[in-house]
Amino acid sequence: MNKISTAYELAASQAKESNNPRITWINEKGITCHQQNIHYVEPPEVTERRLANEKAFREREHKRMFSGTQYKHVGEGWHSFVKPLEEFCVANGIGVAQIKEKFSQLRFYTQISQDNPYAWQINGWIEHAEEMSSMYCEVCGLQGYIDGKYWIKTYCKKHHDERNNSLSRY
Repeated sequence: MNKISTAYELAASQAKESNNPRITWINEKGITCHQQNIHYVEPPEVTERRLANEKAFREREHKRMFSGTQYKHVGEGWHSFVKPLEEFCVANGIGVAQIKEKFSQLRFYTQISQDNPYAWQINGWIEHAEEMSSMYCEVCGLQGYIDGKYWIKTYCKKHHDERNNSLSRY
């Protein structure tokens, strides 16, 4: 008799002694009809295949999430300081989770651990870019200012006027 069937028999006998109705019998291969209170031990080849599938899935998801440019979610005026940040991150294997505008400022989110040698450097650059974004027009990149009552944006005088004229129609 092998070790697995012995373990199952032991578990079944213990379940019988504790009046557990779920484990009632063991088949000829040593497997119980009900798996309650017994942990399934998968064969090594199944474990390897499952782990390989999980790794392939994680790699596909990572490529899907971090492929291509993310700075397209902000105005062209901010591309001059967003694009170098993203290129540096991609070149050094740092995942760029999200790049967006929020409350008239750039938001640049990465997936970097603090033990990465570039962590302090890239975090400083991100902080500087976020501060710069509040001083330059998101549309054209000229010097601008934060404006807006309900939807706060950073615009230069020209784009501020265009925005107000388009909003006054409503």
